Amino acid sequence: MKQIKVLLTFNGFQDPINHNGHDGPILNLLQEKHDFSEVIIYHTPDFADKAGETANEIRKRFACIQADAVNLDGLSDPSNYKIILDCIRPRIKELNQAGRKYYVQASSGTSQMHACWLLLLSSGELPARVLQIRDKKFVTDDQPMIVEIDPTITDFPLARPYVTMEELPDISKERIESVKDKCCIVGKNKKLLTALEDAGQCAQFSDPVLILGESGTGKELFAKFLHEAGHRSNNPLFTLNCATLSDETAESELFGHVAGAYTDAKKDKKGFFEEADGATLFLDEVGDLSLQNQAKLLRVLESKDIIRKGSTKTIEVNVWVISATNKDLQQEIKDKNFRKDLYERLAMDEIELPALNDRRDDIPDLVKALVDKFNKKYEKSKLIDDAAIALLRIHDWRGGNVRQLKRIIHMAAKRAKSQKIVAADIQRVLKPGDDPNAVYVPEPHEGFNLEAYIHRVKHKIILRALELTDNNQTRAAELLGCSSANISKYLKSHPAK
Repeated sequence: MKQIKVLLTFNGFQDPINHNGHDGPILNLLQEKHDFSEVIIYHTPDFADKAGETANEIRKRFACIQADAVNLDGLSDPSNYKIILDCIRPRIKELNQAGRKYYVQASSGTSQMHACWLLLLSSGELPARVLQIRDKKFVTDDQPMIVEIDPTITDFPLARPYVTMEELPDISKERIESVKDKCCIVGKNKKLLTALEDAGQCAQFSDPVLILGESGTGKELFAKFLHEAGHRSNNPLFTLNCATLSDETAESELFGHVAGAYTDAKKDKKGFFEEADGATLFLDEVGDLSLQNQAKLLRVLESKDIIRKGSTKTIEVNVWVISATNKDLQQEIKDKNFRKDLYERLAMDEIELPALNDRRDDIPDLVKALVDKFNKKYEKSKLIDDAAIALLRIHDWRGGNVRQLKRIIHMAAKRAKSQKIVAADIQRVLKPGDDPNAVYVPEPHEGFNLEAYIHRVKHKIILRALELTDNNQTRAAELLGCSSANISKYLKSHPAK
């Protein structure tokens, strides 16, 4: 049995004929796709005459199509969603769906009417397909005038009744902690936890996020955290370092190119935006993009489509953009090195990461995690003592942060002559220029005992000096700047353990 195709539509201002004297959306659609058996034209009471004209014109042009104009009594305000839904729902229930396939024409009527069609279809109340008429200037061989939208496909948003933005659950602390562990973010400092909580909330939306912070503070880890905590975690996270792009290669890397776009372009290439369609794109060091490429990036963020280099065809993309920079963008804007409008688009939400100097209480946990990472990588079993950690806690980490800490731990672990990394091993690999007379002290904390700490450090330093001199007390005393008698006296009252 042949299935009967039925077109449902509202009668709009441009139906049946628009103000230029050309066919309106309904007639335009039927000229392109006229295999319908029936067209039902819903209209407001004041559009009864125009809807009747549309129905008559359809019957005149398409003898095999039955056209009926249906008055929606009570539809006094075509911009009110509730009134539209209240009027159209009873009519939908009247439809005899057996043996019929329904289509909705979503180009006639008000934008609120179009939205109501999509709500009814995506909720399942009306099993139909959506047909949209595209503007003639966008019609090409591979992009026809009539576009069919299937709300049942997995990419289409799921309509959930009785849910508002306020009722959507916030990300839980347990979820934040779980993603934090997955992304190997270490620390319990208050500033770090605040940044994580802010990132967790940002991840529930798809607005662009800008991550700020000094070099080495973990901006790439936070980008991964945002991605894993968000709705796109099942899709890939794409990363592009903008600092590595020249003016010539940036456009191709970001948006792709077609064959012949330039001398070496032998074939078509997708850019990162096209590759990341439906996923997340992390633009690291975005502050290094040239003004010319900043303008191109801004256009994509605003239009949500890209144009490959060497082409004129637009390609729609749905990308969640996360960007990062260690530059002061406000100053860059003042210096006319960065576009203010691009900053405002990238920083729909902004997260600033604390420097390591501002979270020294996290250094012991970071150090132990880095030593564990070293051990796993090189199949070692290194340890680190408290005096070495104390030395790292008071070091000035400006400009290096966690990245510099990692480098120092790895260097010290490789060069340590024993199984345990000690303060002397750390001091050997600290960058040149550090004050050799600096007094390295731990940061006071709750439960800290000064006398016990001084005793422990003194004991460890004396034992280390003896270890370095093969237990020669005279040579050990020379290293420590004291007399051998003091060493001997100390060892009698504090035997080596």
